Amino acid sequence: KRENDNGRRKWRLLNFSMVLGESLGKVDSNIVSTTLQITKMVVESSTDSIIEITNPLEYFQSRRNIFTFERGTSVKVTVTVHNASANPLIFPEGTQATEMVRLHFGRHRNRHDWGVRFMEWIGQDENGDNIYQGEWTIRQRWGVHHAVIDVIDNGTIRDDDVDAYPYNSVTWSTPYLVRIHN
Repeated sequence: KRENDNGRRKWRLLNFSMVLGESLGKVDSNIVSTTLQITKMVVESSTDSIIEITNPLEYFQSRRNIFTFERGTSVKVTVTVHNASANPLIFPEGTQATEMVRLHFGRHRNRHDWGVRFMEWIGQDENGDNIYQGEWTIRQRWGVHHAVIDVIDNGTIRDDDVDAYPYNSVTWSTPYLVRIHN
C-alpha cells in the first residue's frame, strides 16, 4: 500500500485463497452446524497437470498462477466428502451417497454464460468417505469467472423434519481465468 497524491491508498493484490462456506446454526448464526466436510478436491484439465487441494484456505493463487483455461478445455473435478450426520439419508438407491454435490461455473446469468452440473457418486475411499466426480467444458468468454463445489446433505433436501435434518451444507469456491487462444 502507498499513498498517492489524493491521499488514497493504492492496494495491490498479492495472492488469495479459495473460499470455504459452511451452513450456520439456526439459533446462533455464529455457530457452524454442518456435519459435512470436503476433504479433498482434484482438478484435472485436458491441457494442464493435476492439482490436488485438501484445504481451500491454504491453497493460494495470484494473478500469475490463477486457475487458467482456454475455451474448449475439458475440466474434471473429483471431490471427497466426509459426512458425520447422525441420520445419514442415502439417495439415490444403489449408491452410498448421503449428499448431493453440484458444480457451479461461469458468470453472466443474462448471457447464459454459466452452468450447474450434478456430480456423480463414484464410490468411497478407504475411510468410507464419498467420492463424486463431475466434468465440464470451458465455453465462457475470456475473462474471470467463478467455480463453486456445492455439497448439501440429502436429509436437508429430502426430509421436512428440520430437527432431524437441519440445513447442512458446505462449499469451496474459486475464481478462474478463461484466456484467449495464443
